[in-house]
Amino acid sequence: RLKESSYYTHLRHLHPKYAVLLSTIHMMTQGVSGGDILRMANNIIKLRQMTVLLQQMNALHHIPAGMEKIQVLTLSMDDFIVHPEENAKKFLDFFFDDDVMPLTTKKNIVTRYVQDYLVKLHAAEEEGNGGGGGGGSVGP
Repeated sequence: RLKESSYYTHLRHLHPKYAVLLSTIHMMTQGVSGGDILRMANNIIKLRQMTVLLQQMNALHHIPAGMEKIQVLTLSMDDFIVHPEENAKKFLDFFFDDDVMPLTTKKNIVTRYVQDYLVKLHAAEEEGNGGGGGGGSVGP
């Protein structure tokens, strides 16, 4: 059954030292689902460069309309895990004003997101509690 399990289920079955090592390598390497750490660092650098550029342009009064500032929303995965509804709403509010996406639409999207999240969370817990996880850790 472990052969058919997800990447994260495999991580949970490894010795913690090897799970962290494998996960770090995955987050550092490029590919379809990897390279997150490198992209995050690059995004931080680019946002800082853009902020400096906008400050320089603002000092010279050469700011194009709508480009007066950069808005950045930072949400941690821990916040999403602990407060999925609040953070999903925060995400939608950041991107869509109420005149672009009505509050009722946002509430519907948030409700569906939280429901889907809880179903996936329950399935992952079931898989990790003997629902096919195979039990035990691999490695020293």
